[in-house]
Amino acid sequence: MNGEDTRREISRVARSLFATHGYAGTTTRMISLEVGVTPAALHHYFGRKPNLALAVWHATTDIEYARLESAMEAAEGFIDKLHALLGSALQALASDPDSTRFIFSIREDARRTPELAEIVEDNRLAVLVRKLVDFGVETGVVEKGRSADARGAIGAVLLGITAMGPDVSAGRIDQMATGCRLLVEGALFHPDARGSLN
Repeated sequence: MNGEDTRREISRVARSLFATHGYAGTTTRMISLEVGVTPAALHHYFGRKPNLALAVWHATTDIEYARLESAMEAAEGFIDKLHALLGSALQALASDPDSTRFIFSIREDARRTPELAEIVEDNRLAVLVRKLVDFGVETGVVEKGRSADARGAIGAVLLGITAMGPDVSAGRIDQMATGCRLLVEGALFHPDARGSLN
């Protein structure tokens, strides 16, 4: 393996181990053994364990957020953009559950680990949701006074998708996608029951 291949393999293995064992439960020795390099080689590529975790975080989330934004931007109307955003999140869960598991796990670990504070401060998803809701306000689909509620609801659904990642089967992902679509379209609950939901 050349240097770049080794670096990619270290990142892949670290992401998987962080996702499975958490940040505290994953040692650099575990990573180096799995990759087949010495701890010194691992240190050569990434330095200390927090640097490795942050590098894996950025590599993983840069791809995920670019995919979410691209899907959303490609759609036309607000509902289509929302469907695309949620659909892309569900597709990521189906195609790469390790990535979703890592993102959820490392965010939780970062709340308890000061050297990972930049993960907790990462607001790219909130910015993306705000952009969508602002578009909804501009096009008259979202009432301006309800934009915070809309951001909260969309954020909660996206957080739920991420949180459920480790335990979701392909069939369950299909159910989640259908449920999200029906919820967005206002067709999930019987029209006569809407009054009793207040």
